[in-house]
Amino acid sequence: MKTLTKKIVTVMLSLAMLAVLCVPGFAAGTVSVSVEGTHSFALYQIFTGTVSGKKLTGIAWGANVNGTGAADAAAEDLVGKDAKEAAKLVDLSTAPVATVAPNAPASVAPGYYLAKDVTTLTAGQTYSDILVEVIGEDVVLKPKAANAPTFNKKTYDVNDTEATLGSEMVKYDESGWQDSADFDIGDSVPMRLRGTVPEDIDKYEHYYYAFHDVMEQGLTFEKIENVYVNGKAVDTNAYTVKTEGNKMSVVIKDLKPYAKKGEVVDVYYTAKLNESAHNGSYGEVNEAWLEYSANPADKTSPDDQDYPKDTNETEHDKVIVFTYNVVVNKVDTKGAALAGAEFELYKKMADGTEKKVELTKNAEGTVFTAKGVDDGTYVIKETKAPEGYNAIEDTEFTVSANHKSVWEAEDRTAVLTSLTGGDLFAGNVAELKVEANIENKSGTELPTTGGAGTVMLYVLGTILVVGAGVLLVTKYRVAKEN
Repeated sequence: MKTLTKKIVTVMLSLAMLAVLCVPGFAAGTVSVSVEGTHSFALYQIFTGTVSGKKLTGIAWGANVNGTGAADAAAEDLVGKDAKEAAKLVDLSTAPVATVAPNAPASVAPGYYLAKDVTTLTAGQTYSDILVEVIGEDVVLKPKAANAPTFNKKTYDVNDTEATLGSEMVKYDESGWQDSADFDIGDSVPMRLRGTVPEDIDKYEHYYYAFHDVMEQGLTFEKIENVYVNGKAVDTNAYTVKTEGNKMSVVIKDLKPYAKKGEVVDVYYTAKLNESAHNGSYGEVNEAWLEYSANPADKTSPDDQDYPKDTNETEHDKVIVFTYNVVVNKVDTKGAALAGAEFELYKKMADGTEKKVELTKNAEGTVFTAKGVDDGTYVIKETKAPEGYNAIEDTEFTVSANHKSVWEAEDRTAVLTSLTGGDLFAGNVAELKVEANIENKSGTELPTTGGAGTVMLYVLGTILVVGAGVLLVTKYRVAKEN
C-alpha cells in the first residue's frame, strides 16, 4: 500500500496545480460555491468527507476519481501527504458534480474538488489554471487573470521616387511599418505579423502558436522572408507554411523551445499586388490574427492526433494597400475631345533612372490611362501631336497620397484622406485617380501660293519699297541743302 501511495504521489507532483484553500470553519450538508469575475468552472469531486479548518476527515474517494471503490484508507493516506496535487486522479471525461458561473452559484457536499475552467472564450482570453479547493463552507473561486499574447499586422510604405527598399525587412525603419500603404501593380508588398510571448508560457507543456492571414483578390502571397524571435532568425524547421486559396498560415507547433516569456515573434513576408486589385475604388484589405494555446491544463503533445485541444485567437488586425490611376484626357482649346495624339509616361526612380509606365487608350484615342500606380514623381511626354496641332513640352507632376498610418475604423473608404496630382492633375479620393485635361493648340497657318496670302505679301512688299524710296529721297534733299 505504501509503495502504491508513493507512486501516485510522485506522478501527481509532476503537475503544477494551484491550491486555493477555503477559510476555516466547519460545515455539514451542502455548501455554496460562487465565482469572482467572468469565468465559469466545472467542479469535479476528488474526495468527500468532513471539513474542519484546512483538514478533511472521514475521507472517501469522490465521484470523479480514477480508482473509485479502492480502499478509503489509501485516499486518507494520500490527502495527508500531498492533497493539493490530487487532481491527477480526476477523470475529466466524467460528468462534473456541478458547474458554477458568474451570478450562478452551485451547491455541493463538503470535500475536495478540482475546478476546471469551462468558459466560452472571447478573443484574447485564456482559460484559468485548474483550481484545487478544499470546500467546507461557502467559498468564492478566484481565478487568475488571463494571460494571452498580443498581435498586430503591419505593411511598409515606400515611395519609389524617394527610396528603394532593401532585402532584409527586419532592418526596416520601425516607423515605416503601418496600417496602410500604396504600391504599383506588380510590386512585392512587404508585410509583417507580430505576436508577443505570454508571461505564463512556462505553465504549458507545449505552446501552439500560429499566424493566419487572409488576403483580398488583389494580393497574392509570394514568400516568407523569415521568422524572427527578438530579432534573431528561427530555423525553418521550427515552422510550417500552409496556403489554401487566399489564406496563408505560419504554424509553430511548439513555441517553447524557441522563445521565452515577454519576447516578440515576427513573421516577414511579401505579397504581390496583382492585376485583380480594386483599381479605381477602395483598396486591398489584408486581415490577420494569431491562434495560440489557451489552456495550461492541456497536456496533449504535438505528436498527438488531437493536438492542440484548447486554442483561442486574438482580435483580427487589418492593413490596406492602395493603387491609383493616372488619366489623361486629350482636348483642344475649347475642351472638346481631340484624337490623334500619342503619350508616354515615365516614373522617376530614386536611383536617378526613369521607369516606363504602360498607358492604354480608349477606342477613340482621346483618353489615356495608367492603371495601378504608386505615389511618386512622373513625367508625361507627348510623342505625337494631332495633325495641325503643337505637342506639349515634357511635363513633370507628382502624385501625392495621405492615408492614416493607424486604421482605427472599419470604414475602408475613410483610410485614404487625400490624393493630389500637383498643379496639372486633380485628385479623386473616391475613385483613386488623378486626372488632367491636356490641351493642344493649333499651329500657325502658313500662306499658300496664289491665295489671299500672296496678295497680302505683294501689298506689304509694295508699301515697304515705296517707303524706302521716300526715305532715300528725303535724305538726299536734306544732304543737298546742307
